[in-house]
Amino acid sequence: MTHAMKAKKRGAKLVVVDPYRTGTAEQADIHLAVRPGTDGALAVGVMHVLFKEGYADWDYMRKYTDAPDELAAHVATRTPEWAIFLPAVPLKFAEHAGGDLDNSALSLDAEWIWRGRGRLYGEFLLDDFSGPPLDFWGNKFSFVAGGSWQDPFALPSEWHFEYAQVDPWVYGHHRHNTAMQNYGALLGSSLPPNSRTVSTSCNFPLPWNIEGTIEWHFRQRDLKSPGSSIFDVHDSKADSDLKKFLDLDVENRHELMLSANWSWHRFVQLKGGAGGLWVDNWKGKPGTSLATPTAFGEVRFRY
Repeated sequence: MTHAMKAKKRGAKLVVVDPYRTGTAEQADIHLAVRPGTDGALAVGVMHVLFKEGYADWDYMRKYTDAPDELAAHVATRTPEWAIFLPAVPLKFAEHAGGDLDNSALSLDAEWIWRGRGRLYGEFLLDDFSGPPLDFWGNKFSFVAGGSWQDPFALPSEWHFEYAQVDPWVYGHHRHNTAMQNYGALLGSSLPPNSRTVSTSCNFPLPWNIEGTIEWHFRQRDLKSPGSSIFDVHDSKADSDLKKFLDLDVENRHELMLSANWSWHRFVQLKGGAGGLWVDNWKGKPGTSLATPTAFGEVRFRY
């Protein structure tokens, strides 16, 4: 570990492969938390990249190892794309080995509060900044912007609104301690790659100490274009240099919900609601629609 930390101070990147977040993993630039038993697949994928990119020391291997040519032939088909389809082989490895080096990642958020009136907020994530034009696939970004309005039009209620968008190839890079981790989400939400959403809701008082809420959510997602799945790895030879956003087989999802919330002091809380879900091109299948009622109920006890 001492030699590794000295190398890191000189600019080296420390990569730790361990199913547990150990003290060493805490110090790593990249922590690959593989499932026990899959480290062999990860090693084979790494060897494929080393041979393919010309990092193998052939003179050393031919002098001190057995059958290096056979090894190179064996791992020739074990690409990063092959490795990520195995259980729990980290997607972060596939991104790096596939050419997505994460050489820059910028995240920022801002909030403005108008006391007693409402607030505005926004979050932005830029990954792999490559300069103009911004439609180049390397400039991957996601953002969310929203706000709330207290007592709109002098009515005793609160109105919320939010818009979010995730570019193709964005898999929600979250900074966890010292390592960037993939969670397939936008800045903590569940919005997938190559999608955009609009949400609005209104809270208002009802008799008998009941608070009512009406919500509407719209999500548009492209399930066909490259970069729409966490299993997509950009191929500079096969894929276009330009991002392909919401092109074909776009799923449009609408959800409406009316709910009510009642509390008895701080000890009991009852919440329930009903609504509906409408989907066009369900799961990206053209002409396939889905319409279904939705409902939920919840009881909480506190002491």
